[in-house]
Amino acid sequence: MRFIILILIILPLQSMARPIEVNVRDYGWITSFPVIKDTLDFYIQGVEDDLNNDQPVLDPKRINYGTANSTVLASKGLGTDYANDPQRYIISVGVGASWDEERDVALKDEISGVGAASSLSVGVRMDHLVQANIFGLDPKRIMGFVNLGAFKHSQNFPGRDVDIAGDISAQNLGIHFRYDLIDRRGTDFFGWGGVKLHVGYELNRNEVDLATTLDEPISLDTGGQGVLGGRLTGTPTFEVETLTHSFPLEASTSLLFLNIFTLYGGMGADVNFGESEGKGNTKGNFNTLACTTGACVGETVLPQLEVQANFDAYAEVRNITFRAFTGLQLDLPFGLHAYGQAEQMLGTKVLGLSTGLKYTY
Repeated sequence: MRFIILILIILPLQSMARPIEVNVRDYGWITSFPVIKDTLDFYIQGVEDDLNNDQPVLDPKRINYGTANSTVLASKGLGTDYANDPQRYIISVGVGASWDEERDVALKDEISGVGAASSLSVGVRMDHLVQANIFGLDPKRIMGFVNLGAFKHSQNFPGRDVDIAGDISAQNLGIHFRYDLIDRRGTDFFGWGGVKLHVGYELNRNEVDLATTLDEPISLDTGGQGVLGGRLTGTPTFEVETLTHSFPLEASTSLLFLNIFTLYGGMGADVNFGESEGKGNTKGNFNTLACTTGACVGETVLPQLEVQANFDAYAEVRNITFRAFTGLQLDLPFGLHAYGQAEQMLGTKVLGLSTGLKYTY
């Protein structure tokens, strides 16, 4: 039965009294033996009870809620810049991941959701595109950014009793603008990066497809008629899809050390829309129980079992969020910069990390 336990640990499921059902589809020759029929029903009820009692889901909808919020946070910081003041442009690549660290709320001893993002970003000083002021603002102080990201990854996750085949994909799109409110001061060896304001739009889509194998042995001694044996088999498959829209507003500042390191940080507020939806079914086969020993060996009309489950869940993203972020950038020769950044969605336990490489000119 551990195939159910393993799958339910990582999937959002619909909250229901009996999420897993084991049914007798056809009693076969047992139909003529009411006592054996009742014995089989009692035995199957015990199998179903074990599967439902062992699953560790505490609040299925909470998993989707955590996944939606994590997907929003995963792309933060990938499509803009907090630490550099180029003359013309910035080109960057990066990846981000986020997770809801609140444990033992949605799942026993597990986190409550995850998200991921990747990005290829190009930023340009706006005075190289337009000469006139933009809404009364000096275009030399404005940078515009466009970022795109996509990846797909397939992997087998080995388990103690069963392996899981996983396909993970993500797509990201962002448009951002940065305004240098207060200019940088000091020198490259020690300086203050001033104050920068950031606005933008981000579209994030994450999809996780998981599949494993159901193979549960069945053995029931019917008494005088013999022993029924077989297996519950099938291919449980699951899809978790998350689509979010986010409008970030941020303020950031930075400190420069020895022309080698830049420490930066800031605060952000986001307006978010979107949801996370989980779909799945055990896709169990019709499993025939054969008579392995006893008087029923010659029976040809055999009982059939099936496992059914409707593993669906849905939750919307948190509409208004606030967050704090900080990062450290290593300033390399030839205009290259490597950075790492950490974020937290305030009032929650949703955390994020991102890293990447930038080229400035």
